[in-house]
Amino acid sequence: IVIMSGTDNPAIEGREFRFCCPGCISRFKKDPMPFIAKVDERMIKDQTPRYPPGTCLVMNERELPDPKGPEADDCTQLIWKNRLVRLCCKRCERVFRQDPDQYIARLDAAAIAHHAPNYPLDTCIATGRPLGENPHTFMLGDHVVKVCCAGCRPRVENDWSRMIAATNATIRSSGDVKKAREAPSGPIRLLSKDARASIVEKYPDGEVYSVNKSGNAWLVELRTADGSKRRIQVSNDGWIVSDRPAG
Repeated sequence: IVIMSGTDNPAIEGREFRFCCPGCISRFKKDPMPFIAKVDERMIKDQTPRYPPGTCLVMNERELPDPKGPEADDCTQLIWKNRLVRLCCKRCERVFRQDPDQYIARLDAAAIAHHAPNYPLDTCIATGRPLGENPHTFMLGDHVVKVCCAGCRPRVENDWSRMIAATNATIRSSGDVKKAREAPSGPIRLLSKDARASIVEKYPDGEVYSVNKSGNAWLVELRTADGSKRRIQVSNDGWIVSDRPAG
């Protein structure tokens, strides 16, 4: 594990990176930025489906592409301290970097407003107690979390990986994702449960028309709600490796 420190880039200061062996750490430390760029690329793919739809954080009148739509990547995207930020243009990126805390606060508010009404748990993930009518709601990374009281927040933040795993497990077993796991029809039934859930989560109205196995991953072709075609590579455990237009 490497914690970035003493850098002149506030976006990577304090970020954590994990490696399989000391040799890889040495390669990373010699020239970290290319490796960080690869991590950021995967973070963007992972976080985009959860990003709240709406307008640019800087220019509120500029509508951004639907994060779950086929044109989701047609905007300026960056990772700021492990958090995906989507903006309408490079000019807004420069403005964002001048006062990132202000815009991250806006992003938090938008994410809570979008996801909190459909939060899948009715109990506190820290204590197991009922959330009640006025739970404490906050962001853990790009995930909305509700706990029974403000005192539980530090407990969640100090055990964030287990807590996110618990909430994700519930989210994946709810709504349309649950239906896709339990009663799939058509070619999508060939996918593993986790791969199927990820496809349905990103394209809930999509129609899968082709599925092929390639090593430990699946090659999936689908039609989106607007009729466009996508070619997706997804791992058995549900990681979307690539998502691009189909020819």
